[in-house]
Amino acid sequence: MNHSKESNGQEIKGMEVDQGKVASSSPFSRRKFLAAMGSMGAVVATGSLLLSGPRMVAANKKSADPEYLSSVADIQSLKLNSLDNGQTFIIGSYHPNKTIGGGIYYVDKNRSKSAHNGGSIISPTVPWNGKVSGLRGFLNRTGETNPKGTGCLVRLNEERLTPLSFGALADGANDDTASIQAAIDSGSPLFFPEGTYLLTLSQSIALAGGASVCSLIAKDKMNLVGSGIGRTILKLKNNESTDASPKYYNLIAGNTVINNLYVEGITFDINGANNKISPSRGSGTYSAVNCAGIFISGTVATSGVDARLYDSKITNCEFINSPGVTCIATGQQEAPATHSRNVEISSCRFYNNGIDSSDHSSIYMWGDVINVHDCVFDHPTVSTGVAGPVVAAELHGSENYFVNNMVNNYSQGLWITGNQKTPSRGITVTGNSFNVSWFGVGLFSIAPIDLGLSDVLIGNNRVQILPGQILNPGMAFPKTAIFLNMHHGRGDRITVTGNQLYCTDRSSNIAVLVCAAAGASLFDTTISDNLVNGFSKGICVGLGATGKVSNTSIKSNTICNLQGSTVYPQTEGIHVSGTQGGVTLAFNEIGGGSGTTDQGIYLGEYGAPAVLEYLHMEGNRVDASAASTIADSIVVSGRRSGEQAVTFAALPAQSGWKIGDVAIAGSPVQAGTAPNKYMVVGWHRITNGKSNVLNQDWLEKRILTGN
Repeated sequence: MNHSKESNGQEIKGMEVDQGKVASSSPFSRRKFLAAMGSMGAVVATGSLLLSGPRMVAANKKSADPEYLSSVADIQSLKLNSLDNGQTFIIGSYHPNKTIGGGIYYVDKNRSKSAHNGGSIISPTVPWNGKVSGLRGFLNRTGETNPKGTGCLVRLNEERLTPLSFGALADGANDDTASIQAAIDSGSPLFFPEGTYLLTLSQSIALAGGASVCSLIAKDKMNLVGSGIGRTILKLKNNESTDASPKYYNLIAGNTVINNLYVEGITFDINGANNKISPSRGSGTYSAVNCAGIFISGTVATSGVDARLYDSKITNCEFINSPGVTCIATGQQEAPATHSRNVEISSCRFYNNGIDSSDHSSIYMWGDVINVHDCVFDHPTVSTGVAGPVVAAELHGSENYFVNNMVNNYSQGLWITGNQKTPSRGITVTGNSFNVSWFGVGLFSIAPIDLGLSDVLIGNNRVQILPGQILNPGMAFPKTAIFLNMHHGRGDRITVTGNQLYCTDRSSNIAVLVCAAAGASLFDTTISDNLVNGFSKGICVGLGATGKVSNTSIKSNTICNLQGSTVYPQTEGIHVSGTQGGVTLAFNEIGGGSGTTDQGIYLGEYGAPAVLEYLHMEGNRVDASAASTIADSIVVSGRRSGEQAVTFAALPAQSGWKIGDVAIAGSPVQAGTAPNKYMVVGWHRITNGKSNVLNQDWLEKRILTGN
């Protein structure tokens, strides 16, 4: 092994492994040495242990070979006063009679004993008998006999430390919580070798939602890398939360500002089947508390700071068996607060979550510039909305992205929503596959998260609405692939384009709904180039909602294979009702497939007066087999344009007109007497306004037939 050098040029003697030397007082063969070293021995043998040199003065002893200790417990036998500063020690294992967690240490007589952390810095005067039961106290410096003194063994710097170096056993039987927390607190990047690290809820933390317990507390610049999904497992111990004593808990929780969090290659098993949170589930009451793998939460009022992530990444991880609301929260806050920013969650798997709750969001994206991509959200059975996942992600912020993900057997794919600090702008949802039992992608706005949404792109996704009963009483609305409803506040420039929307449910369903509740509004919505297959209602505007929807453009969509449902037995391709702003319907294809088109395009009342500010309608094709192609009884307070919008069976009886406008007779008939028979093909407007009197406001447009 090469020697290491300090920046001041002083040289530290390396180990003479090839000659089988460890210490003159403890000669043993290379094979025995490697066996004692365990996994570290293999690393040394391959020359891959990265040593950057100890932070201390060079050894005074010119040719001191490393001494050997069997375990960390043997450190107490050392008399540092008799050793040289810089003397090195090889420790074969952390625990007696084990072969894991060992390493190379050096003597630093000037290191304060208060720096003891039980792993990378060890004071020989902190007692430990080597038993697992006393490990937590040893890590916490309990019983230090010389608390104000100096002199410690310091682990040689490595590229990454491991929780095994702090006493973790990774055997799935012993509690590794204290060891992992001590390793995190050391501030070093950590590597988790393969194994199951058992966790307990041994720590308390104040979060935005109230007091909580957790296994581990996140730190600034925390860097955790495992051996891969299913290989490195952080698992909650059974019965940490029970029906008799249910808890609001998380595996890793943080309530501060955390920069550069990095987590990779770890399975977070929240073990919800054995850690229940809803003792009243028998009566149908399910809890809505968080039980996440990684949960960042807190405000100035609750924790002294707006908790948030900056410049962080979670990748190639797995989050499974959560009984509660969340798997990852990038910053959960119950009041206006500073947002997280620049967080990436990629190539992660979420499986079997929300299993004891009625409100589960696998990722709570509270912040700006949060990018979730190439993840899989899955559940073993179709979710009913209780005791199963509700939604894959909630997007609360600007410039948030949900791209190229797969969502299977959830109740819903996404909520796109606001927050309490600023309007949410520039949201992108593209390239995803949603197989869901209720909603695909929806807008969500309630007070106080009602500051508005704008510039949202929902494009090139595949949404499949699955059959299956919805048991959650909050999910009473018909199943809807794209649900664009502003319940509070204002939405601007929502674009839904290039999506493939399918439905095999026969209870009640809508492909796309554009609407707003009373007092709310939605402006400049575009629905274009989508495939709609198997729904009972295709694309709907209004549908009984009483808010303001303005400037809705529905163009070039293919709506086919319409199928009646229990709630909507009569099918409709496009539906426009209520008092709305302007609507454009152009070049849509309606009909085809094995379904039945009862109504191609309907414009009229649906429980309330039907009024538009303007209507442009042209180029829409409805199957000849449709029972009704275009039913247009809507009042247009402004002007109509486009051939289909100005075609009537008789003289127009409604809408506002300008001099020179032309209305087309939908079914002209021959009139008059030979040889001057003629057809009325339409009417020409000669006044402005809404009056519609023949020969006063309109003149007939006639053509001679030659008969």
